[in-house]
Amino acid sequence: MVRIDIHTLKPGVHEFDLAPSAEDLDVDVDQFQDISIHVRLEMSRRNIMAMLSTRATVRLECDRTLVAFTQPITGSFGVLFAPPETIENLEPEHEGDDIRPLSESDEYIDLTDVARDTLLLSVPVRKVAPGAEDAEIPTTFGEPDETEIDPRWAELARIRDQMNKDNP
Repeated sequence: MVRIDIHTLKPGVHEFDLAPSAEDLDVDVDQFQDISIHVRLEMSRRNIMAMLSTRATVRLECDRTLVAFTQPITGSFGVLFAPPETIENLEPEHEGDDIRPLSESDEYIDLTDVARDTLLLSVPVRKVAPGAEDAEIPTTFGEPDETEIDPRWAELARIRDQMNKDNP
């Protein structure tokens, strides 16, 4: 879990550098390594704006060559923690914003799901290994060469030919 203790923090700006494990964020330990999160909290008396910047090294499989490779990824996201009554009275244009409830009695904020989502959304949709952009990938295969038969199919070809002779 990624939690920040807020009950001792005064209003103002606070910054934290965190290094959670893949298990802490509930992401694949074989895929994500070297995770780091920079958190900037802008605290007022009743609200907390949390800005996250994530970095990690991710293990991917190339979509073109199926070769495994690693790639650094980065992402950022912001979330507002506000009193529940503020969230209830949101204008329609702000309903999709990421706003989480924050009670006066809360002693910490949990950023686990925000950090996990930021990391997962940072993984590229198109995964291409370095150098694979220039790799030649066959896109047409043409007509098979009838004169050369794959040895694995030779016996079937012999049976086909025998059947053609027997049933003209």
